[in-house]
Amino acid sequence: MREVPVNDIVNSPLLNVIVDALSDESSFDSAVECLSAFFKETRDVDECLSTIETLFSRIVALRPKILEAAAAEDAELLRGITRIFAEAGENWAVLVARMPEQFHGLVEAVLECAACDRERDAIGLTFNFWYELKQLIVLERYTQARIQFAPIFSKLVDIMIGHLQFPKPDSEGDDLFEGDREQEEKFREFRHVMGDVLKDCCEVIGVSECLRKSYDLIESWVTTNAAQANSGHVPQWQALEAPLFSMRAMGRMVPPDESVMLPRLMPLIIQIPDHEKVRFQAVMALGRYTEWTSQHPDTLQPQLNFIMGAFEHPSKEVVRAAALSFKFFCNDCAELLKDHVVQLQQFYESVLTRLPSASQEEITEGVASVVAKQSPEHIYKTFKLYCDPVMKRLMDLAQNATDERGQLAVAGKR
Repeated sequence: MREVPVNDIVNSPLLNVIVDALSDESSFDSAVECLSAFFKETRDVDECLSTIETLFSRIVALRPKILEAAAAEDAELLRGITRIFAEAGENWAVLVARMPEQFHGLVEAVLECAACDRERDAIGLTFNFWYELKQLIVLERYTQARIQFAPIFSKLVDIMIGHLQFPKPDSEGDDLFEGDREQEEKFREFRHVMGDVLKDCCEVIGVSECLRKSYDLIESWVTTNAAQANSGHVPQWQALEAPLFSMRAMGRMVPPDESVMLPRLMPLIIQIPDHEKVRFQAVMALGRYTEWTSQHPDTLQPQLNFIMGAFEHPSKEVVRAAALSFKFFCNDCAELLKDHVVQLQQFYESVLTRLPSASQEEITEGVASVVAKQSPEHIYKTFKLYCDPVMKRLMDLAQNATDERGQLAVAGKR
């Protein structure tokens, strides 16, 4: 291929050899690699229209292999087929946007690959395609493509939220990842990448429509499982945690004036049951929407009560999440909280010494935002109210700093 034009190869019997090689296990990977090279060589779509037309007809004919791989639970086959469809779409994205009707089957095939990937082993190969396509169809010149592909991006949201779910162990209490911490960390990182795909979907079909899907899933869980939930048991908690995560992931895309779904979501979230991972996700999600809350003051108090209550949770992760969200609430809603500065100081003093240093800094930054909103004649008095207890603890430590351990305590090194 370095010496022979790709068009000559594609229009020769060699293409049949390459495509047929996909049906032989020993040559499958090489055939996938070869087709991938073809796609890269045809990225300049205007120069390669005839070549793409020939390749496209052969690629679309491979679509039945998606279900074949899923039925056989053949992860390698699914991964290879996914790569073919995703890289074809990625390299031909301009044509897909220009001719949405002609390339609709290719986009559907990529979606089908994502839906069939139960092990989440191949879906990552589709992410660049969704991003490249989104970048084009949000432009005014490709409005028709956006309309054509909106239903596909809508289904993509459903698929992504489904893939966000934590695994379900054989019995309650079992380790979700069977002790494989590396696999657990990989899954956590992967979820955030899937969150980026959800942001792409927000740009295509709108944030309210995406949030509606999160809301429907949360409401469905409440209808089906809430009555059976108690402090020691939350049935099917994975199905509740995933839409909460999706809501959190999409937070950056939601404007502060969203008025369709957030007024319905906020009251629902603060009523979720007390499961560690669910509570963590709910606290983090609320922290993403504090700019919205600042414009909807009637929703502030219930949310803030929920966040402040999380500081008493036995999970260190939940407490750290509460500190971070508390900072966001204070920073973005300082104007609403400035008349409650005394009550905030009492709360601040009650939790400060129990928190890790990073969380101490976060809640301190938060209350500082509220203090800064005081009128000039009250700044000193309010600042002193917050600082006096801190200085007293510091002086007590200094008086007891008779050895290296005590000196390190004063320096804040332990």
